[in-house]
Amino acid sequence: LAAHGQSVCEAEMRPPFADRSVELTADAGSFRDELVHVPLLIAGATSESLGNRRSELVTPMDVLSTLSDWFGVSQEAVSESEAFSLLPLLQNEECSWRSELYFQDAEGNAAMRTEQFLLVQPDAAAQLASTPSSDVIDNNAIGLFLKPEDVWEVNSVTEQHPDKVTALRTALLAWLRSR
Repeated sequence: LAAHGQSVCEAEMRPPFADRSVELTADAGSFRDELVHVPLLIAGATSESLGNRRSELVTPMDVLSTLSDWFGVSQEAVSESEAFSLLPLLQNEECSWRSELYFQDAEGNAAMRTEQFLLVQPDAAAQLASTPSSDVIDNNAIGLFLKPEDVWEVNSVTEQHPDKVTALRTALLAWLRSR
């Protein structure tokens, strides 16, 4: 287990066809998948799950909840709404799982990750403060990336999915307002 992944996507390592003129700001790059993806390897899997890779959206808090559940310890430090135990996944049981994750960095950038998309809103905190009830979208600032296909977030599909941008951005702003 690690707290986060490591960036292996330096600009010179990107494919030659990547359009560098539409890159996100350096600050918004803090949400790149390889940085927010929590590496977690579990030994001792059963034969049917041996070597499987799972794509559920998990956080480091889920590990604490999983260990607490595994060892039968009270989870007083972890809010039920914030963390999920991974034991049902490890035991190949059917369970409901979170459908999105929200991120915010120290510079005020914010992002929302679903199984299919990553929406990055640079300078979301300032925009939220200046227009608290507005849903006006600046498509040049927002990045929408297909997941898991666009590993390095080089192909923004904002213009191809304006309805998805609106829906995800509305959810992201609602999450930011609730904090």
